[in-house]
Amino acid sequence: MGLCRAISNFNPSRELPCDIEGCLLLWLNKVSMYMCQQFNLLHKSQQVKSRPMLIGEGELDIPISTKLVEHTRDGQSLAALLIHYAPQIAHWEAFYFTTTSYPACLSEEQSLHNLNAVRDICNNILPPPGFHIR
Repeated sequence: MGLCRAISNFNPSRELPCDIEGCLLLWLNKVSMYMCQQFNLLHKSQQVKSRPMLIGEGELDIPISTKLVEHTRDGQSLAALLIHYAPQIAHWEAFYFTTTSYPACLSEEQSLHNLNAVRDICNNILPPPGFHIR
């Protein structure tokens, strides 16, 4: 919960998870929202050094996850975690993201691209087996 408090407003009376999956989802969503806000602020001020592959026009918009396995299949939230915690290795331009004007899901090809990039980065920074995905 400390990680969530460090990057966002956290209301324990409304958001306190009751299980491990809930904790992971809360953390994943808070980091994703924080990264969207940071990117959009930097983009507006022209301070963005690298630009992600955005699908559509408008602001970066990573969908909120409510089911861990189903909603992380496109790799957007996992990419946001990596960019937040390992910015020297994970870069915005390596991933596809949706925008506010195109809130539809990424294509299967774009999702696979994101997941392969996440896997490659994790395999380079984590001890084996750092990230297991097929």
